[in-house]
Amino acid sequence: MFIQGKSIILLLTICKNAYKSIQIKDGQSNFGYTEEEIKNIFLRPRSTTLIGKHREFQYILLHGVLYTKEHLSRFGFVGNNLCSYCNQETETYKHVFLQCPIIKDIWKEMILYYDLTEIQNMEWADIFVGLSGSSVRIKFVNSLIILLKYVIFKSRNTGILPSFNPNPIQGRI
Repeated sequence: MFIQGKSIILLLTICKNAYKSIQIKDGQSNFGYTEEEIKNIFLRPRSTTLIGKHREFQYILLHGVLYTKEHLSRFGFVGNNLCSYCNQETETYKHVFLQCPIIKDIWKEMILYYDLTEIQNMEWADIFVGLSGSSVRIKFVNSLIILLKYVIFKSRNTGILPSFNPNPIQGRI
């Protein structure tokens, strides 16, 4: 099918406006990023990790379609909306990835071990979307952030608490 000149302009305008409507969603915060910042945030996983599952996980999280117990209880799939780790607070993105007391300890261990001064005083936006910048160090930190969020989320229903052990073989010898 051949598209005429006016139709092409209309199609391009629709696509451009659809891109403008892309938002970063965590269900609670309004981050207020510019179009350029949003573009960089969605490109960040591609430039920080080669692991496809981690990239996919971060994209799903950014779009707000990674379901926590808060979501699942609203849909009627679980009996309560409490955190899978501490069982004290509602399991939101912010709580399960940053504020849960059990998860906070894991972040502290990782920050100490890798000397992650970039996120020592981390804020939710730093953990949710990653750090801006293109240095090798920033990419390394963002890769660790995505990795830890992935492990936290995947292990929450296993009954096994995630832990930070940079040398799993040490101690077995």
